[in-house]
Amino acid sequence: MGRWERDSAGDGSGGDEHAGPYMDTDIQELLDEGDVQGALEMANQNVLRSPRQLGAWIDKGDVLYDMGRYYEASTAYGKALEIDAEQPELLVKKGVVHEMIGDYGSAFLCYSRATRLEPEDATAMTKKAHCLLHMGGGGGRNGKNPIGESIEMIRKVLRTDEYDVDALRVYYEALDIAGLHEDALEVATRLLEADSADTEHWSYRSEQMHRLGRYEGALSAADGAIKADPSSPAARTSRGLALAGLDRHAEAIESFDDSILLDPGSGRTWAGRAASLAALGRHDEAADAMFVAISVDPGSATALDDPIWKGMREAIVKRLGGRSAVRRKMAAGRVSSILRCGSPPPPPPSSPAASGAST
Repeated sequence: MGRWERDSAGDGSGGDEHAGPYMDTDIQELLDEGDVQGALEMANQNVLRSPRQLGAWIDKGDVLYDMGRYYEASTAYGKALEIDAEQPELLVKKGVVHEMIGDYGSAFLCYSRATRLEPEDATAMTKKAHCLLHMGGGGGRNGKNPIGESIEMIRKVLRTDEYDVDALRVYYEALDIAGLHEDALEVATRLLEADSADTEHWSYRSEQMHRLGRYEGALSAADGAIKADPSSPAARTSRGLALAGLDRHAEAIESFDDSILLDPGSGRTWAGRAASLAALGRHDEAADAMFVAISVDPGSATALDDPIWKGMREAIVKRLGGRSAVRRKMAAGRVSSILRCGSPPPPPPSSPAASGAST
């Protein structure tokens, strides 16, 4: 039987929050060999043998996390916290699994507890700031705007390390949501300075260039994203949007089609394809593409009220049987998917029932 060891990731200073602070060496060997089921069986044996051993429950939570069994991982981490509630790195682990199941409120509470224990914990502070971006208007404290509070938190982290990639990514997202696109572009540039091989960083730059109407720059950045990862559907969508901004709609449609072949379930890509088809006067095809956009991402329906769609709005409304019918069908989730290329995207997986685990 291996022993539990504390590693460098368990000091609350960052790193992979699912790499420590404890790991039975035998379990680690099984994980390294790819035997996740064997690792879980050993973790279960350890819990049965030593139910008050903090590391045993953390090991079990880590293995379950690696398996994507987030509700069970949350329960395991909760058992560990019953043994020792003052473990900032453990609170971060539990916060992460809450985020993975979309429970940002509970995740925020975990990260808040972690930062009370370790006020300078950059990982907990960054993740806390990220939660604020997804908690709606109720996220801010003492009447503060949650987006503004998130930005304040991230700036504090970046004062210690201006190239903290995780913090920069959250900062980028917050600035984009706030509509501060010049600032977001500056952050995207800093991310590229930190890691120019990351396709997402190039896509960030392309997105902000596009928002600022600098379409040549957006196209150049999108090409950089594709060079960094030729298999990235998001990069090809960014390229299509940039080409559309340059009124090169036939080329844009080719880029959107390339993206759809890689990922047929992106509402943003289908909506971009619809816009370019409409710009070319191909309104029936545009309506079909918009059907798909709405079916895979109901939020795409906001495009019906955006001037960019006015060339195709009547075709969409007519095909759906009138504006009131559009709203009714959307509310009922019955908008048809009429595909002009590729295969219908699979339905989104149903969410598992909440486990009721609390922080």
